[in-house]
Formats: sequence, structure tokens, C-alpha cells
Amino acid sequence: MRFSKRTSRLCALGLLLLWKAQADEEGVVSFSQRDFANWLGIRQTQVSTTFDELELFDFMKRIKAGGEQSFVWSGRIVGKRMGYRIQIKTENSGNYIIVNNDIRALYHSVFD
Repeated sequence: MRFSKRTSRLCALGLLLLWKAQADEEGVVSFSQRDFANWLGIRQTQVSTTFDELELFDFMKRIKAGGEQSFVWSGRIVGKRMGYRIQIKTENSGNYIIVNNDIRALYHSVFD
């Protein structure tokens, strides 16, 4: 079943929220998978695997394979920002809203 796993649904919801809040004029949103995973509270490897699945199902498309690099004080690269575009029809309407950036509460109100 499409998006049957909790992490798939959580990542898809997170992508929709970021797209709605930050997409540029071309419909692309850029972020690092590490930051996204930290926001969702899951491992970055789970995000990477789930993004492969979401791309396979034509939910989203990776636009920029490389991107701006994020550094820590030591000069070590900790992640790259990548661009993503939502491939599904979206509409800015509905009964659900995110409050205080709490994606888990929104997820539970939608899927529980």
C-alpha cells in the first residue's frame, strides 16, 4: 500500500509543510536531510530511504543533487542542502494546521 509506513507518511507530511512554507517561485524547497530528520525525530538513514520511496511513487522529485554546504565551527561539512519539488496536486485548504511547529501533534491528529 502506498505510504503505508509511519515514516513514509511523516516524511510526506513534513515535505508538504516545508513546501507550503518555503517553496520558491519554481515550487522547489531546499533543506538538508539531517535537519529534516532532526525535526521529525527519526534517523537520517530512514529519511533517505523514505525519500527514495516517495520519489519512486512520484510524490516528490530531487531537483539539486548538490547544494549549499552546512559547516560546524571546526570547518567539518555536516550536510548539504538539496532541492525537492512536490509532484502531486496540492491545494491550500483543509481542516488541519500545524501549531508551534509540532509536526508530531499534527501527524497524530491526521492519522490517528
